[in-house]
Amino acid sequence: MFPSREPCLGRGRDRGENTEEGGQVAAGAVVERAVTDDGARIGRDARIGGDGDIALVGQAADVPDGHRVPAGGRWPEPDR
Repeated sequence: MFPSREPCLGRGRDRGENTEEGGQVAAGAVVERAVTDDGARIGRDARIGGDGDIALVGQAADVPDGHRVPAGGRWPEPDR
């Protein structure tokens, strides 16, 4: 089942159907060792995570096409 390079949406708890919960991963994007919150959108050809610490993508965050969030990184970046 994993890793998948197919676009995905959240799944209904009972019947495996698409719901408004979950996030979207566009074609060509790779998400590896990451946690994405509800409503997150990963743009086309974006790269999230990798070897190392877990990357985090926040609720309803929009990762731009082609953007890179490194292992251990966060999107959006936290206010300092």
